[in-house]
Amino acid sequence: LLECNPVHLEQVVEYLHRFIPPESILLGHGIGAVVEAFGLQKGEDYAYVIDISDWFAVQLSPTLCQPFSLAHIVKLLMGDDVPDHDSGDRDPLLDAQYARMLYFSYKDVPYDHPIMHQARETLYMGLPKEKRLVDPASTVKLSCIREGTAAEDIKKSIIPRQVMHVVDKVNEIEWTDEKEGRVGKTVVVFKQTHDVAQMI
Repeated sequence: LLECNPVHLEQVVEYLHRFIPPESILLGHGIGAVVEAFGLQKGEDYAYVIDISDWFAVQLSPTLCQPFSLAHIVKLLMGDDVPDHDSGDRDPLLDAQYARMLYFSYKDVPYDHPIMHQARETLYMGLPKEKRLVDPASTVKLSCIREGTAAEDIKKSIIPRQVMHVVDKVNEIEWTDEKEGRVGKTVVVFKQTHDVAQMI
């Protein structure tokens, strides 16, 4: 089939239907998009997919995710250089081999294990600043703070104790005199370089 020139999509899909048994597990980086493009159906054409890209993507917020190219993951976590997806030198076979190596390297590491947190942090910080996505909800404004409230108590009042470490700082409290006494307001700033959703 690969020797045909050109190869039509219908030919590729027909070949895949013959070659891939329904119990197959499809493994790759960004393979979900490939499955969708070829119109493959779960349960009919394959059993399930393992998308390596999902393992390393940084969930900055419930609605914002920072993905990484296979070339970026391979370079920072394995020290090898492979052509990026936007270059004209991509080698699908090489991509598949590296996806397989990543699978066997990390398949037994739980998603929320410190090793995975460190890997995602390395990938995120390894991006140029202009390519990093930033969660727009990175600050929280607080008002009606009682006089004498400590910064640590402010942290505890807005987020669970187990994720207090994602707070970067609590700005200086501005105090005003109200009828009920002195009350303050401040802004809590969160760190933007951690996959916060995965640490909760």
